[in-house]
Amino acid sequence: MIQIYSIQYWICTKKRLHKFKNIMECKFSNLDIDTVNKTYRNINSTIDRVFTFEKAK
Repeated sequence: MIQIYSIQYWICTKKRLHKFKNIMECKFSNLDIDTVNKTYRNINSTIDRVFTFEKAK
């Protein structure tokens, strides 16, 4: 198990403008690992989740 000191968690939702373009809207929040795991288990096809792991400074 990798120890994570701080988590930058982005939730991006795709909003379709027309059939040729999609716009990504992202929200940023710092979440603890339990919250991330719980959210990840509840992932659905309309949300892309990108995780950035870094040590707290």
